[in-house]
Amino acid sequence: MLRVVAVGDVVKQFTSVPALAYVARHRQASTGSSAPAVQHRHSTGRSEVDLDLYVPILAIGVLGAAFAFFSLAASWLSGPRRYNRARLDSYECGIEPTPQPIGGGRFQVKYFITAMLFIVFDIEIIFLYPFAVAFDSLGWFGLIEMGLFILTLVAAFAYVWRRGGLEWD
Repeated sequence: MLRVVAVGDVVKQFTSVPALAYVARHRQASTGSSAPAVQHRHSTGRSEVDLDLYVPILAIGVLGAAFAFFSLAASWLSGPRRYNRARLDSYECGIEPTPQPIGGGRFQVKYFITAMLFIVFDIEIIFLYPFAVAFDSLGWFGLIEMGLFILTLVAAFAYVWRRGGLEWD
């Protein structure tokens, strides 16, 4: 069980849960207080667990299961009842497969290059966001590392541009 007792500017936490005791010790160390932040109760061999801490997790699990159940029930109730050959195929898109591909065959390579470029620059943004958040604490080392990372991506972009990967016919 968790009790919070205010004593002056210091808040002491008494708990029997080890994880909360760890957090309380480090919180006490960061405030600079000399008073003990955690006092363990003497137990009778049985550990006390506060089940109220698990209620939000249980609620999310119940809501997720209810959403899945109602989504499946709604699709079953609103879906068509008749089956056809195209629906029973392993890949069903509404068009029955024919021996000749519709639309002239395979996609051209330039579409794959565009998709790969999108993925590369999308990953660049994923790495730039944490850098922007932690810029103050990284200092010059972080700035140089991010500069080299961006320089590498600019070189790849220049290579693709020079090879004509961005030109549309």
